[in-house]
Amino acid sequence: MSQTQTKSVADAQITLSGRINGLFPPQLPPAYTNLTKLTREQAGHIRHIHNIVSQIDGEWRFMGTQEPGQEWLDGYRYQLATMAYAIAAAQYHRMPAARSVFKPLMGRIIHKMLRREVWGYWFLTSHSGSLVDPDLKELRKPWADPICRENIMYSGHLLLMTALYAMLFDDDKYEQPDSLVFNWNPVYWGFGPERYSYNRSTLQEQSSRRWKQTDGLGSAASQIWCFSPATSFPYSPVDALDIGFPAWAAAHMAWNVEQMEDLYNSMAHGYLSKIGDRVNINPDKVARAIRKLSAENPTTDAAEIHAKARALTAKEAHTYPSFMHPVFGWVIEWAAEIGPPEDLNGLLKHADQFLGPKWLDGGLYYPRHDVQYDENDNHVYVEPFTGNAGIAYARLTVKRGQATMWDKPWTREHVGTMPWIDGVGLDSGVDTLSGVWDEGKGAMFASFRTWHGEPARINPVFNMLPIGHYGIYINGNLNRENVIRASGESISVSLDVSGSDTDVVIVRQSIN
Repeated sequence: MSQTQTKSVADAQITLSGRINGLFPPQLPPAYTNLTKLTREQAGHIRHIHNIVSQIDGEWRFMGTQEPGQEWLDGYRYQLATMAYAIAAAQYHRMPAARSVFKPLMGRIIHKMLRREVWGYWFLTSHSGSLVDPDLKELRKPWADPICRENIMYSGHLLLMTALYAMLFDDDKYEQPDSLVFNWNPVYWGFGPERYSYNRSTLQEQSSRRWKQTDGLGSAASQIWCFSPATSFPYSPVDALDIGFPAWAAAHMAWNVEQMEDLYNSMAHGYLSKIGDRVNINPDKVARAIRKLSAENPTTDAAEIHAKARALTAKEAHTYPSFMHPVFGWVIEWAAEIGPPEDLNGLLKHADQFLGPKWLDGGLYYPRHDVQYDENDNHVYVEPFTGNAGIAYARLTVKRGQATMWDKPWTREHVGTMPWIDGVGLDSGVDTLSGVWDEGKGAMFASFRTWHGEPARINPVFNMLPIGHYGIYINGNLNRENVIRASGESISVSLDVSGSDTDVVIVRQSIN
């Protein structure tokens, strides 16, 4: 049975009280039976993120990177930031009522972002070096504070993460003094611990100050790398050897999405090839050959050109940078944000066929694999950014997901009045598969399932429901009627759920 279909649950025990006054039929009307739910894979990504950030501080299982100093593009900061964006997209676009699932999870991700293991790389990086500044004659005097100067590729992500937290939950937690504290305390270095304290506002002030100091040219990410709001990616003296950097840039230009959509096909040409029902990311040498052959023979079949390009480049050695780029993660984010659905679905099918998906404790991830291409030029390389965060983001967002959040952020009034579900969190072992208030139907839709298949009791509380009469349906059967007479009243339900979906639909009739 599909993950989006309603399942009957014979072993779900419902503990409810209240009188039946006859306003609602005993069976849920057909107009309310088509719950939109997360797929097994989407729920698995959310739980894997939960599993990662619920580890005791200092444990970084699944997140190990190529470069031990956290300086490269698969570092903890990029993984955590993309996890936060995936969770934000899932709440905003898919389950806006599931606040008690996503708010603690976002808080844990931000907590990990403040760990010294994540930002401590900056002390060494701030010295600079000949790779990023060939004219450098003497190392600069270093500083450990990851916020005060440069380093926008950490501070910029942290700023967006805290801004999303404020927008989604109308919570000023990160506006408070000392809400973003960085403790620089190596055991055998220096003259004692150093402490750098910020909040979201002072973090934003630092970013704005750096912007003004560069006369609007951008903020330095690390010495001569530049992070510009016009492009949203770092320009480096090192040329990219793949589609990765351009794809990442296009995926995150939320304010210029129309232009990026117009450029999508020309950027993807040669690099993305449809093979059956999947989409492969071609090696750079094959992609360049495809582009050349297509220009010379524009009417030739795409599959024929792809085969010819592979044959022409078969004896050429692959060219890789010293540290590999998280190409698949970037490309699939790009396809999810602005590409056609068939490209996103094809990339997901490729990931499931060639990138070795694994399940652990209810979480879905793609384990690290250091080989770039197999003997048939299928992309098989996976690093932790892609395996933990990039594919998760692509599955959990929707097309123009970032652009929509950018253009239509939730207001304080909206968050303060929208119905939402409390009392159900990931720590309970229960996955929330649906959490939506449908204003047009006047109904709350929710669905729950344990990841391990064992029974668990949950007590969801449905808050901020509009004044009215309500019928509470469990798996399609009316179990109770309730009246909300004043703003702020709630409806509570006690459920014993298991490995099958337990669906709750709360239907409103207005009070005359």
